[in-house]
Amino acid sequence: MGFKTLAAVIMVFSQPVVACNYDLVTLTDWEITPENDRLNILNTTFLFTGEREIRMIDASVRFSDILGGNIASFAMDRDLRIEPGAEFNQTGRWGMYTFERLLDMEQADVETRVCVRGVIYVDGTSEVFG
Repeated sequence: MGFKTLAAVIMVFSQPVVACNYDLVTLTDWEITPENDRLNILNTTFLFTGEREIRMIDASVRFSDILGGNIASFAMDRDLRIEPGAEFNQTGRWGMYTFERLLDMEQADVETRVCVRGVIYVDGTSEVFG
């Protein structure tokens, strides 16, 4: 193995691994509609299954097709205050070439995943997953 190859391997394995809690927040429903010929509106509904109220979250939502192909992802609003068992909504406007593939897909052919990397609880304590 040459020096350049060894250096590349070391760089790859030295990158921080981001761990996720995939159970804390679940995407329960989504709907996308065209606003005009350049923008789409993506409405999403989530369920928070945590046991303590949070006041901030570091999370992202990923959409992929059932074959594993990436469609798009977005970061959740970080400043959400969410009580245990609460449903909450987020709406985003997205330009062409972001989520437009969802316009033509069956919902059964779309898989979603919410990656929660960390939360701040209302009492100021935090939890980071990883």
